[in-house]
Amino acid sequence: MSSSYPTRFPVVPPRLLNDVDYNTFWDWVSGSAISPASYIIYSGSDGLYWARNGHTGLINYSGSDAATVIQNAINALPNGGRIFIKEGTYTINSRIVVASGVEICGVWGRTKLISAGITDGTAIFQGTVAITDLSIHDLYIEGKHYNPFPTLRVPTTDSWCILLTGGLAENIHIYNIWAKNFATAVFINGGGAVGNSRNWDLHNLLCEQMESGICLIRSQCTLVYNINIHDCILDQFEEGFEIAATNGGVTSLGGEIYGVNISNIHLFRGRTGGFGLNSTETVSTLGNKLHGINISNVTVQHSPIGLGSTGLAVLVSGAGGNAIYDFNIINFHSKDADTGMKFVGLGPGQSAGGRVSNFRLEGVGVRGIDIQNCPLPTYNPLHLDNGSITLLSGALHGIRLLQNLQNVTGIRFNKVGIAGSAGQTAIEHITGGAFSVSDIDYRQVEFAPGTMTVNISGSDVTAHDWES
Repeated sequence: MSSSYPTRFPVVPPRLLNDVDYNTFWDWVSGSAISPASYIIYSGSDGLYWARNGHTGLINYSGSDAATVIQNAINALPNGGRIFIKEGTYTINSRIVVASGVEICGVWGRTKLISAGITDGTAIFQGTVAITDLSIHDLYIEGKHYNPFPTLRVPTTDSWCILLTGGLAENIHIYNIWAKNFATAVFINGGGAVGNSRNWDLHNLLCEQMESGICLIRSQCTLVYNINIHDCILDQFEEGFEIAATNGGVTSLGGEIYGVNISNIHLFRGRTGGFGLNSTETVSTLGNKLHGINISNVTVQHSPIGLGSTGLAVLVSGAGGNAIYDFNIINFHSKDADTGMKFVGLGPGQSAGGRVSNFRLEGVGVRGIDIQNCPLPTYNPLHLDNGSITLLSGALHGIRLLQNLQNVTGIRFNKVGIAGSAGQTAIEHITGGAFSVSDIDYRQVEFAPGTMTVNISGSDVTAHDWES
């Protein structure tokens, strides 16, 4: 078979294979330059930063401030586009305001954005209005906010690495980010707006030295749904990870989050906080709700012990309608925390509680599981099964149920082992102010025979296959 038209392919002529024309291709068929990036940012030997138009090949912006050059490229893309930041080190002197439809990316491990120390309360990348279809990936970003080792630094600069709190946020994709020395790597919420935020996909975040952790996820709008967070590591932190249902102080707004999938989160060398689910805001007429949550494969390790640390905290307080329910946590490991897991105020008025299974609480400094303060009728708030608790010599409790457990029905413990020593309490109910504590069910709970004590009060407490 023959053809009068030769087959043609896009090729890269030798004249374009240099730093200046990086990532630009020549299409011999159409006779024009094309590029996978709308703008290519790079640094020259003259110490300046340049933004080359990926379609025309022209230098549109240049200057001594990398943040300004990147910002000019973003502002030149009102309909969105891709900004590729070539490998190299870029000093960032001011925040970069991101926009809808923009993709900002670099070369993994080799595109480095280093803050010169931005005023506290701002971010390297910040969304100041409602935003949609944003992608940030393959960047190393370093601030000067927080360093807990060897001595704790008082934070004065660089609050956030990526901050999206200017309004509703939809279709947000942040991944392959190596972040160091900020308050938080990613802080995202609905900006206190009426309406829905959705489709937040955050993954492969490698972080060091964070005050408030890898992710700080809050609703602060009518509804947030479809959140996917996975494969994240944090070393050295004050607080590790938090998802909170809040209304941002807007009294007429009930902030709600549902449809959350979190997996493979590993937090090391923490000081106080660990992994948290919160609905604790005090100002609300509608209540804030966090539900429909699946969490798997989480590790939290603290160092040093004795600072009041908690591995897993599920906290409800404040406004009467606040609630956390319908959550499932599987494969949770806490090491060297003062409290392994704490549950406060779960599920008032809700029929669907939560479950934690396959857990290991190792090196507990004070108590393994702490359940407190359910001031309203609560039904089946919590099931914990297939777990182990190892107490240090100075620890007080394996399991403690404390005060104000009013009309609580259906807390379940199943196949839980408690390793302790003489004088320590395996299980204790302290019911100050409580009444009608019922249907607390222990099945196959094991602890050190003849040494650890049990102090249980309340009606209808059942122990099946109790081993001591």
